[in-house]
Amino acid sequence: MPAMSDPRVHAALVFVLAILASALAVVAWFDAQPSVPAAVAPREAPRPVHDPGARIAAEVPAGNGERAVRREAPATTPPAADPRAAEPQVGAARVIGRLVGSAGEAQPGGWVDLHALAVDAGTRPSVQRVLVARDGSFALTELPAGRYVLVAGAPLHRTARHGPFRIDERSVLELGAMTLDEGHALHVSVQDAAGSPIVGARLELLPVAAEAAGTRRARSDAEGTCQFDGLAPGLRRLRVQAEGYAARELDGIDPSLGRVAITLERDAR
Repeated sequence: MPAMSDPRVHAALVFVLAILASALAVVAWFDAQPSVPAAVAPREAPRPVHDPGARIAAEVPAGNGERAVRREAPATTPPAADPRAAEPQVGAARVIGRLVGSAGEAQPGGWVDLHALAVDAGTRPSVQRVLVARDGSFALTELPAGRYVLVAGAPLHRTARHGPFRIDERSVLELGAMTLDEGHALHVSVQDAAGSPIVGARLELLPVAAEAAGTRRARSDAEGTCQFDGLAPGLRRLRVQAEGYAARELDGIDPSLGRVAITLERDAR
């Protein structure tokens, strides 16, 4: 066995020690490197949420191998289109005015009916009604050219009439202030022989004098009553009919009385 002082043995030991030192250095270098997270499979993108009360949430990388959640604004569904917006506008004429009483006061509880006698184009209802604003003003818009009659009224006032008149395409007819004369209100109650109200009775109030023009019609309500507003002075004839009852007719009804009761007997037939 060669001696340790042999130069060849010494050189071999140095070589082996150098190889071991290099291997240890490589292992230490790999141990010092940060660990790499395993690959994460991509997640499917969140589907749109159509519920207006829902919220859309999506996950995004936050670093250091972790994940964070980002919450978006509430998902909303756009409002459905108004089908009326797609309808073509027929005509663009207007009728405007104002309803006042005999003293010039506004009539906010009034109404205006526009009766179409004949229109040049388009299909419109034969009667168009608008309610009067708080200052008594009214406006009927988007009208086709044609011939019309306007009738206006208000509680405790007689109706007023304007026309027939013609309006042209895209024209504006300003009626100004329409004055409604005050009238009487006649409250009618209909009952049977036992005093129970008769619902749905048909009532006609007819004039019996030349100064009281026009026939008024109404039906009794759930309490067996109805009211005729805006009656001019003059005597009236009242006719009342109801299914299962004999019809009655009263002459000489004065609207200034304010109230009248009528009793119907059972039909004997």
